[in-house]
Parts: sequence; C-alpha cells; structure tokens
Amino acid sequence: MSCFRRVYLPIKVMKTLVILISVLPCFSWAQTPLERERARFEAEAATALAPVREAYRLRLLAALDSLTKAGQLDAAVEVRAELATISGIKPGNQNAPIAGQKWEWDKGQVIFARDGFVKSSDGGWEARGLVTSWKHLGNGVLILHIDKGRNDQKIALLQFNPTWTEYSGWSFDGTVIATRRKVR
Repeated sequence: MSCFRRVYLPIKVMKTLVILISVLPCFSWAQTPLERERARFEAEAATALAPVREAYRLRLLAALDSLTKAGQLDAAVEVRAELATISGIKPGNQNAPIAGQKWEWDKGQVIFARDGFVKSSDGGWEARGLVTSWKHLGNGVLILHIDKGRNDQKIALLQFNPTWTEYSGWSFDGTVIATRRKVR
C-alpha cells in the first residue's frame, strides 16, 4: 500500500494554496510583540518592493534576450544567474533528489536541471522561447514557473511520492497530470 495519495484540486484552489504557503510565515503565531512587528515589517517591505523588483526582472529578461541574440553567452549566463537569484530560486534545488534527472512529461520528457531550470529533452520548449524554472518547496512539492515566453498559465505544481520515483499534479493549463515516472 502506498502512502502517496492523489488529491485533485481546481487550479484556482492550487494557486491559492501556493500563495498561502508563501505568505504564511508573515502571519505566524509569533509569541512576542517584536516577532509580530518584524513579520509585519517584512510583509510591508515585500509589498513595497514588488513593483521595483518586477521592473528589474523585466529589464534583466530584455538584457538576457539581447545578449543571447548577440552571442555574448558568458554575459547571458551571468544575467540568468541574477534572474534565478531574484526569482527566489535557491541553490538548494541542486540537492533535490530529482536534480539533473529526466522525467516523463505530457508527450515528451523534461530535465530538472541543477541550475533550477526545466528543459525539454527535445529542445521544444526552448525553441518556442519558453524559459521555465523549478523550485522545491519541501515535502516533495515542486513549483514550475514560466519565467519568459508566456503571459498566462505560468505555474505548474507537482507532488512527488516519498521515494521520488513518480509524480502527479497540475499542469500549466490547470489540467490534472496523471502519474508520471522518472525515465531510466
């Protein structure tokens, strides 16, 4: 008997859960007034900086595009690393059990690269201009985010089983992903 249980939720509920997971520390049950004020300060600072951070991210994406087209790949790699840093992709992604492995995806396969980006094994996503990152949220939950190449349907959520041999979840368009496995 597997302890991996599938739970099917609508895409709006899934997105709400992701938002709640990210902001829950701000509304923690802090014991002291200092901890409550610190949490409030951090939440207000994040809200105030959000437009500035987004403008910076868009400028970096434009720079990445122009550097890549100009063939300045070393500079493009530096910009991509900065994009990963401001997107909240932690170096810990490289230590997640799936890092560097190939997995089934819809009609093809994807590779969860150690640098925090997802690549299609046939290069189809990249050929269409999609830049997709992944982040391990803990407990076998991964969030995939399309950083460039699409204006909507930018998030997918994957739940891996405890042995990291299969996953299910919700695709970018909100459809349920049936169980997928690691490619051997």
